[in-house]
Amino acid sequence: MTIRENILFGHAFGHNKYQYVLDVCGLLPDLQQFPGGDAT
Repeated sequence: MTIRENILFGHAFGHNKYQYVLDVCGLLPDLQQFPGGDAT
């Protein structure tokens, strides 16, 4: 399971909402460190 799949937890992907959640949770800098980003 990828990080994205774990964050979405079965819900539909909405780009703007997803980016907002990553930003609010402070995950963007962490995900940028992985070669696959949220597909890791």
